[in-house]
Amino acid sequence: MTATEPDVRDLLQQIREAIHGPQMMTGGEFRKLLKLSRTAFHTRRALGRIGPQPATTLGHPKWHAAEVEAWMRTRDAAGELYDAARWPAVWKRMQKQPG
Repeated sequence: MTATEPDVRDLLQQIREAIHGPQMMTGGEFRKLLKLSRTAFHTRRALGRIGPQPATTLGHPKWHAAEVEAWMRTRDAAGELYDAARWPAVWKRMQKQPG
């Protein structure tokens, strides 16, 4: 895959969202992807180490699955996941890319 070719997973996600709307995930689902305990997950969120920010639905935080998946695949120059301060700009750029 070259830098200009869209990722097949991203294309499938766009098709799913066009048909069904954006898929959301709970904090528990997000924690399982990260393989973190509840305490570790909430601590990392409080410290700003989790890039994607939740949308609150009926008082419960939920994350856009496509954003979480993109965040988990995208690393900074040091090979680390983007934190909450830097991730929004990266995500915005990713959404503007053609494809």
